[in-house]
Amino acid sequence: HSDKHFWGDVNNPEDYVVRIEADIMYDRNSSAEAPDYQTIATLNALSFRVSEAPISPFHIFDCHSDETSELFDVLFDLKTDFFKDTVLDQFDFLGVGDILYVDTLKIPAKHRGRNLGLLTARELIKLYGGGCDLVVCKPFPMQFSGRKPKEGGSRDPFYRNFTKDRKLAFQKIRAY
Repeated sequence: HSDKHFWGDVNNPEDYVVRIEADIMYDRNSSAEAPDYQTIATLNALSFRVSEAPISPFHIFDCHSDETSELFDVLFDLKTDFFKDTVLDQFDFLGVGDILYVDTLKIPAKHRGRNLGLLTARELIKLYGGGCDLVVCKPFPMQFSGRKPKEGGSRDPFYRNFTKDRKLAFQKIRAY
């Protein structure tokens, strides 16, 4: 067991998590002098700067949320603090680089089908992917938590017209 698994007086693990939030906007009045911006997508991502940290990646992933703690469990071996063999087998090279995690990408229905998600992900990687070994996401229909429907529905108007049919929602995600 390495000393870096103990908190002690080492750095705060939250110092190695960079939150990235962005509104993707477009100007509905591109020919006019006064721009009329409309948000057509929102993005939330996290950059885990494990390469810079003197502490275990476990603490960095664990300090943010249960979801990111689960992400650590999927990617890393707790005993070695290195990627699991199942992850290494899928890629030519993984060092001790950072991890870029796409948490949510919301695109209203009227703006879908234009590759906006792909373009947004590419720009995210261009801007924040330097030094990252992996870019990861857990795609699932936004109206579901990934395991079960949200209780009582969401008050966010974004979800108002989404299907409540779990099977259909996951089929649509797989089609992308």
